[in-house]
Amino acid sequence: MTVLTPEKITDARKQFGKFDLKGNGTIPYEDVDNVLRALGCTVTKDERHLAERTVQEEMQSAAQGPNIFPMDQISFNDFLKTWSHLQKEDVSEEDQLRIAFSVFDVEGKQQIPVNHFREVMGKASEPMSAESLEALIREVDVDNDGYIDFWELKKVMLRT
Repeated sequence: MTVLTPEKITDARKQFGKFDLKGNGTIPYEDVDNVLRALGCTVTKDERHLAERTVQEEMQSAAQGPNIFPMDQISFNDFLKTWSHLQKEDVSEEDQLRIAFSVFDVEGKQQIPVNHFREVMGKASEPMSAESLEALIREVDVDNDGYIDFWELKKVMLRT
């Protein structure tokens, strides 16, 4: 599996949105090939089905609970996971961290409000205990300004 760059995620969101007619963050499985083609990804249906099965198996093994979307729909996050399995390029650890950071940095300000971080981490498939989460926040928010910026997170996560 390849980690997607922020630019690829933005492009994917744009193309995915064209098929998300209900605006609920899902598209019919029948449109996945159209979105992949729009993103310049030419794969066979067998390759796509293999990638989708891999994502489904990962979700089941991670015990993420039942799928909240109809069985004939795929969420944007699951689409990204499927697409990343179809990519062939490698991404550095720092780029992987930057991509993960961009998921939390919804406003694109290169900083994550600690309260937003707390909220998102509380909804994670494997939530941290309150004590562990607060310890992580204390470690990462070095200047104690209520925001986690990329460089603070990088310092802790990559120990550079």
